[in-house]
Amino acid sequence: MKDWTTARSRHSIAAAAFGALLALTAPACGGGDDDGGGDGGDGDGSGADAGPGLAIESSLPADGASPVSVLADVAVTLTGDADPATVTADSVQLWKTTGGDTRFFGPVAYDAESRTISLAPFDALDHGTTFELRLRGVSGPDGALPDSAISFSTTRNSWTRSTAYAADAITSWNGKAYDADGYEIHYFAYNGAGDDTDWYTDDDVPTMKIDTEHDEQHRATRLLVYSGAALALVQTTVNTYDGAGDKVLEVNYDPDDAIVLRRVSTYDAGHRLLRGTQFSEPGDDGDWGTDDDVASFAEGYVYDADGLTVRRAVYGDPGANDTWGDDDDIPDAWVEYQYSAEGQLARRVSHSGPGDDGDWFSPDDPVTGYVQYVRDDQGRQIRNVRYKAPGDNGTWFNSDDVVNGYDAFTPFAKSLYADDRYITGPGDNGSWFNSDDVVSSLYVDTYATSGDLLSEKEIDDPGDDGDWGTDDDPIAYLGEWMADLP
Repeated sequence: MKDWTTARSRHSIAAAAFGALLALTAPACGGGDDDGGGDGGDGDGSGADAGPGLAIESSLPADGASPVSVLADVAVTLTGDADPATVTADSVQLWKTTGGDTRFFGPVAYDAESRTISLAPFDALDHGTTFELRLRGVSGPDGALPDSAISFSTTRNSWTRSTAYAADAITSWNGKAYDADGYEIHYFAYNGAGDDTDWYTDDDVPTMKIDTEHDEQHRATRLLVYSGAALALVQTTVNTYDGAGDKVLEVNYDPDDAIVLRRVSTYDAGHRLLRGTQFSEPGDDGDWGTDDDVASFAEGYVYDADGLTVRRAVYGDPGANDTWGDDDDIPDAWVEYQYSAEGQLARRVSHSGPGDDGDWFSPDDPVTGYVQYVRDDQGRQIRNVRYKAPGDNGTWFNSDDVVNGYDAFTPFAKSLYADDRYITGPGDNGSWFNSDDVVSSLYVDTYATSGDLLSEKEIDDPGDDGDWGTDDDPIAYLGEWMADLP
């Protein structure tokens, strides 16, 4: 079963919440306002007088536009001609500025007749996110375009409900409710239809509720977790943000207001999570928030110049100084992310140790498996192949590596897919990547034209006809979303 409660971004890797319970409601670990603001950089996108040289006459989306389709391309029209040689992937860049600065890649073009610069992202944009198109170093016969940017915010496309079925009958459901500005205020889960025997009515039997409070910047500051049919308070979470808007401290309290967990996070200048450490005990001094607190989990991230995650490590030892969160922490395992020249994820490699040289994060670290991302000629994801062992030659990353399974995607638009077949075995011929490969689950997505997700069905049985993707397939789970644009 998929985690229906989390955002469906396929671009950001380092936005994981620390715990399964808080993942139901917590925002991504990156900071910054989530209100679709953005100051538009140095240019206002309106064609205002910028003195001698070029200026931005107009843009699509318009500067400050919201909501914008996640399938949108971005274009700016200039007040004069540009030298095409100055319109490059270096001088025209699209950056996500919500939840950690990350570059989105795509071909850049210049149309001389209309004086328009365009960038067409390979991937669908993230939902509920502010983006900036940044122009640096563009010039023409009339002079240089001052460093400029236009910003816009994408549709939220909020998840509203998922329902579990057995034998075509509802067995449970959960969902979220939002305030007038689109920010989550309630999560709820039910496992009974109540006395009226009708689901989705006021007397449904609850199992959990989470209420979320926000500050003026719409950041989640307090979460109240209730559990059981009586919805008794079991946990309160209080979040603290620094001056840059990054969530630096998360504290969980029991019903008696005693601390049970602390999570401390640090970020880089681009608001990207660097290190997150979860403490489960206060240490020998009995005081929380001191150096001897006992950590139960720690993770760290490394990014490239484009803000793409290149490494995630899970740490199990604080190192010789016995202090968590610094460079001498000792990993338990780490994951390496490799990208194509177009900035798209190409391979994810899992490592389990430091190798013969004794140094972590070096080329001889043992590989335990990897995922290869296969794309078509338009850059759309069509297959993710999971490898579990090297082949007969004992060397990883060769054609004889042992397949553990794969996902086969039918593209919808850009990185969005219409369906995903989760395949766990070869067919009768014993060979992978054939039409008779063993499917264990099928996910079918429907979208608005804008790219807003409308629904996703999880199917775990092909029905009486034995064929996946036909009308008699029983639904295991159904997720539903709100579309902000048609």
